[in-house]
Amino acid sequence: MVTADKVFNETQLKKLFNKLKSEKDKSLLAICDRPKLSMLSEVRVVMDFYMFSIMSNTGLRVSELLQLRVEDIGDDYISIRREISKNGKAGSVYFGKTTRGLLDEYSEFRSLKFGDFATTILFPSKHSKSRSLSRSHLHCRLKYWLNLCGLPNHLSIHSLRHTYGTTCLDNGLSLTFVLTGWN
Repeated sequence: MVTADKVFNETQLKKLFNKLKSEKDKSLLAICDRPKLSMLSEVRVVMDFYMFSIMSNTGLRVSELLQLRVEDIGDDYISIRREISKNGKAGSVYFGKTTRGLLDEYSEFRSLKFGDFATTILFPSKHSKSRSLSRSHLHCRLKYWLNLCGLPNHLSIHSLRHTYGTTCLDNGLSLTFVLTGWN
C-alpha cells in the first residue's frame, strides 16, 4: 500500500528538481569549459539529473532504468526487456514530450562526454563503460540530494515511482492503467 510518506508532494518534488537542474547546469558549464579533463563529480551530477528526471516522468523501476540500453528507447516509448522486468514479461513505458526532450538532451551529453564507445548501456558506470551503475549507487545519490535539499530522509528512489503513479491517478488515468499499463 502506498502511503503519503512514500510519495513526494509537489513542493518536495519541485525543490528536488530545481536543485538538481541548477547543479546540472553548473556542471555542464564546467564540463564544456574543460572538456579534456576528467570531471567525474560533474558528470555524476548531470547523470543524476537525467536519471531521476526520467524515473520521475516514467515510473520506471530502479532496475529497469539501470539496465536501459540505447536501443530500448523508441520515439515515444521505452521497451522493457523480459530479462530486466520484475515479472519476467516484456512491456512498454510510454512517455510524452518532456521525457523525449530529457532523453534527447542526455543523448547529446552522452555523445559529448563519453564519445562513441562500445556499450549500449544508457547510464554506464564510471568504472566500466560496459556496465551499468549499481542500485546502491543510485540510492546513495538520491539520499545525497535529499539531504542537500533538506527533504525527509524516508523518501526513497522507489518514491519517484510511487509519485508517478499517484500523479497519474490524480490526473484521471484509470487504476488499471497505473497498475498494469505502463509496463
